Amino acid sequence: MNKIIVHNDLDGVASAALLIKATRINHVIFSEITEKEKMKLNIDKNTIIADLAFDEKCGMWFDHHISHKINKKFKGSFKLEKSCARVIYKYYNGKFPAYYKELTEQLDKADSGSFTKEDVEDDIPLFKLNFLLLSYPFKEKERKNILNKILKLILEENSIEQIIKNREILNYLKNLEKFNQEAMKFLKKNKKIIKNVLVMDSSDKKRIFPMFKIYLLYPKINYLLIINKYEEKNKLGFLIVINNFKNFKYKNIGEICKSYGGGGHKEIGGFRINKENKTKVLDEIIQKLSQ
Repeated sequence: MNKIIVHNDLDGVASAALLIKATRINHVIFSEITEKEKMKLNIDKNTIIADLAFDEKCGMWFDHHISHKINKKFKGSFKLEKSCARVIYKYYNGKFPAYYKELTEQLDKADSGSFTKEDVEDDIPLFKLNFLLLSYPFKEKERKNILNKILKLILEENSIEQIIKNREILNYLKNLEKFNQEAMKFLKKNKKIIKNVLVMDSSDKKRIFPMFKIYLLYPKINYLLIINKYEEKNKLGFLIVINNFKNFKYKNIGEICKSYGGGGHKEIGGFRINKENKTKVLDEIIQKLSQ
């Protein structure tokens, strides 16, 4: 093995750090592995893929997304854990320095969205860093740089509290707060609540909504459904998230999104559609969530 390809979020960074410790491979590529990207990545038997969909050309694969489950033999591990970091940690029997035990516990919380009301109200460092990587509108080069910076800080065994004090990361967090405030103003004027689903149609402009803070304002909703303008012309992104602060029997969001060519977890998922299908797909999603 000579390279590691991981998802470009916090779980991907933690997964990369664990794999570096376990394998001593230092060549890491952060990716979404879209069909367009695959040609450039040169995936082969010397490639480890983690926190992304399986590719039959790779040598090892680690993942936990229900929408990525496969029925074929491969080297590595797939388990429906809260994070891919946990899958990797277990595969290597937890033979990591003590720092990585706590890191994996934090990623279980972050990647599954298991934040409490208190976590959100207090804006804890883990919550901040996780949603910075999930939602900030980085340019491609910016995202690559920030992911590599966080990976370096993790390999140096900095705590999440220390990581968010990094000057560059702190500047992004300040900008993210401004984007969130603008989006919340838009939401209060334009939201629709249909059968306990709060629908936020932002197809005119991509906005960054602070999902968990929306639940604090609207505690009775079951799901948040955000429709956002997508970078690709004539495309829209759908994001569906359960209300983590409400105890109810929720639908499997990852499976619903998979049926539209997307994916995710039981609690959160997303997909892309052509603009002209917005009304039809929205009606279908509301129906599936309300059954």
